[in-house]
Amino acid sequence: MASFPKNSLARIEFDRLLISEIDNLKLLARRFTSDSDEIKDLVQETILKASRFWHTFESGTHLKKWLHVIMKNSFINGYRKLRRSQNYCDVVRKVQVANFMEQGVEGGVQSKLIFDDLSAALAQLPKDQSVPFQLYFEGFKYMEIAQKLCKPMGTIKTNIYQARKVLKHMLKDYGTVTGR
Repeated sequence: MASFPKNSLARIEFDRLLISEIDNLKLLARRFTSDSDEIKDLVQETILKASRFWHTFESGTHLKKWLHVIMKNSFINGYRKLRRSQNYCDVVRKVQVANFMEQGVEGGVQSKLIFDDLSAALAQLPKDQSVPFQLYFEGFKYMEIAQKLCKPMGTIKTNIYQARKVLKHMLKDYGTVTGR
């Protein structure tokens, strides 16, 4: 089968067909999740991906089935990212608990103070730096953060770099304690 023609009239027709499928996409998204916000996100992500890759749609292919595959893959990928993030957070929590038990009460208090200082420093960062930095710290890759925040990857890298630089300066006293 030939791919969808790459001209402006074909794009307009594709967009018209895509818009006509929004109600069906909402119903389909309810099969994957019952959370209304997740349904909206899943529909939006499906539309964005379909719109981005419209030129790969092959004429003669059933649009609803094509969109179903996009939605299913988006849901599965989102679930995998969530599991990776949760696993990473679980590991961090286990390490923190182990460190707390090893250090005793005094070390736990010290860790709490460090965490409070870090949280305060993060709160002082501009949102365009703190959000990407926290996502990166949670284990997301640059590309995933860029897609999630709908920003260019170069901007994300710059924001994370700037956040690191500012945090390093704000928390410089901890570097002298640890010898770094």
